[in-house]
Amino acid sequence: MGKDAVKEKVATTKKRTIAEKEENEDVGTVVKKEEPEKKKRKTSKKDDTSTDKKKKSKKSKDEGKAKEDEMEVIQKETEEEGEETKPDEDSEGDYTWDDVAEKEKEKEEPLPEGAKPFSDFRISPTTVKLLQDRGFKCLFAIQAQTYDHIYDGKDIIGRARTGSGKTLSFVLPVVEKIFIDMAGKPRSTYGRPPKVVCLSPTRELARQIAKEFDLVAPSLKAVCVYGGAPYTPQENALKRGVDIVIGTPGRVIDMLDRNCLKLTDVKYVILDEADEMLNIGFADAVDKILASAPKPDERQTLLFSATIPPWVQGIAQKHMRPSNLITVDLVGNSKLKAALTVRHLAICCPPPVRISTMADVVKVYAGTGRTIVFANTKAEVNELAMKSSISNVCQVLHGDIAQKQREITLQGFREGRFSCLVATDVAARGLDIDDVDLVIQTQAPKDKETYIHRSGRTGRAGKSGICVTFFTRRDVRDGNLKWLESAVGAKFELIGTPQQPDLIRVATDAVEEKLEHVHDEMIKAFLPSAEKLIQEKGENEALAAALAVISGYTQPLQKRSLLSSTEGYSTVLLKNSLPIRGVGWVFMIIKKFLGDEIEGQVKDIEFCQDEHCAVAELPQALAVKLVESRGIPNGLEITIPNEIPPLKENQRAGGGGRGGGYGGGYGGGRGGRSGGYGGGRGGGRSYGGGGGYGGGGRSYGGGGRGGGGYGGGRGGGFRGGRR
Repeated sequence: MGKDAVKEKVATTKKRTIAEKEENEDVGTVVKKEEPEKKKRKTSKKDDTSTDKKKKSKKSKDEGKAKEDEMEVIQKETEEEGEETKPDEDSEGDYTWDDVAEKEKEKEEPLPEGAKPFSDFRISPTTVKLLQDRGFKCLFAIQAQTYDHIYDGKDIIGRARTGSGKTLSFVLPVVEKIFIDMAGKPRSTYGRPPKVVCLSPTRELARQIAKEFDLVAPSLKAVCVYGGAPYTPQENALKRGVDIVIGTPGRVIDMLDRNCLKLTDVKYVILDEADEMLNIGFADAVDKILASAPKPDERQTLLFSATIPPWVQGIAQKHMRPSNLITVDLVGNSKLKAALTVRHLAICCPPPVRISTMADVVKVYAGTGRTIVFANTKAEVNELAMKSSISNVCQVLHGDIAQKQREITLQGFREGRFSCLVATDVAARGLDIDDVDLVIQTQAPKDKETYIHRSGRTGRAGKSGICVTFFTRRDVRDGNLKWLESAVGAKFELIGTPQQPDLIRVATDAVEEKLEHVHDEMIKAFLPSAEKLIQEKGENEALAAALAVISGYTQPLQKRSLLSSTEGYSTVLLKNSLPIRGVGWVFMIIKKFLGDEIEGQVKDIEFCQDEHCAVAELPQALAVKLVESRGIPNGLEITIPNEIPPLKENQRAGGGGRGGGYGGGYGGGRGGRSGGYGGGRGGGRSYGGGGGYGGGGRSYGGGGRGGGGYGGGRGGGFRGGRR
């Protein structure tokens, strides 16, 4: 019998045997897919069998025995021709490097920068399978650059950007080494001391690390100890015997003092977020724990830190092996420390309208995806959760929440039971939740570390994400936003508050997606009502009205300015065929078409990167009137845009207040533009007069008559000359 025929007969017979057996036995074999001709034979045999079920049940034992004999004959025939036809066993123990390579080739995609395939490293096939089943396709940069060093027993100081997969970079090689150390040795059970101790600054990060150990090495016993939780369950878990202990320094010290934890057998010491442990006062506790462990030359020490302050350097000198120490720095002197996979957006918004604007930002940039909103205080967190329009889809997380409830909240967020988490910085470090689409910061942080770790909750493990930071004009005037940009190396993309077209588009997309899941029976049930609506309103009107009701937008939305999110205001865009000369020219154009109505009403004028364009902020009614004005000259376009065009930098860095607006004051002016625009109307055909763009006649001159700049009078004007 030929090779192909033997394989065909084995496969067909085996398939038929499985299908016809009354008991659902796990045969532990994987049968190759049949060719179309084989499928036909199999189907016909099933059909023949199904025509006489009674006969089959009576003869099932005999048929089963006959098939076993048939398999034996086929196997003998195969052996005579020197062919092996054993089916592959589908078990973890037989998962080989050929399987790993095959899995890696299944979907060849470009690897992220610095990443390498599993086959480049000494990782057991069983562990690789666990990782692949979780969706991992490679080791990311920090994992790839540290794996061999850790595997070879080196002490490590590692620096990497947040969200880069740092936790797995120490979990994976340590687990592989433990399995090698345990091979062939009897394993003590009750009361065994740990081989690994891992310290973390926060409870959330400690729990996340423990979860990673459990996922990578389910056969090892990992125990997580931290404050805010009862002692007894943690003590009992340690007394029963443990391989890995993960904990916060304070609780680990408590367990040492209670004699529940002994570090005499520790082979691996891991410090994660070492700089943060210093910041929150754990320096002495860490020193005490390290002193309780075996000497540095009797253990391996792994230290990961976003920064390397003097205390961290001291830890390295005192508790690590200088001759066996490797530093892996993926940050270096680069200013770019924020995650590269995150799109950094910023929106100017005064505090009174921040809550309502935030809800619209969530709808447009996250939809039904996961969002984390970071606020600076617990009071602000509670206010957002109770008063905002996202309150029905959000939960809170801050220091006043009991530990058990915090765990329940985080679990619910991970499982998608609610889509928005409003939190203080208690959740910023180490909180690793898959597929967070959007991070919102209600205020621009005062330090770069806060921004980096907040924004790092999205865009993790090579995925993309969005971080939106709310700021005020004061942030710009004081230089806070510009400093933050420089400190974290992330270029902020200025966005306007979401407008009605944006919200309707997002809502319609969500409705369209839901329509795909409506059962046919329910469609039929609503057809009479639909036909009635169509007769009354017409097809398009009926559908549009239904979409409005489903989306929740049955009334016109309150318009907000793109520039400042101010309610009742609109941003107008002026585009000229020639370069725009300056603020005075823009104001003159607006004044020409709106007259005295604009006194004190122009809140802002900004210049675009395109020197032919500028934007101004006006009350909504005046903005519409300006756009619809007759007599706009050729070469000039005035529109209400749906998004902010790119603006010139450094034009908002002035001092002084807004006062009553352009033409009516602008108060102390805008210091960056050398003074104020204030004052009333001048004589003749000038704009400004006594205290503003001064002067009589047709000039914008100094002090009333001519001169070189937009100066003069009481306003102080544009002494710097024309733009």
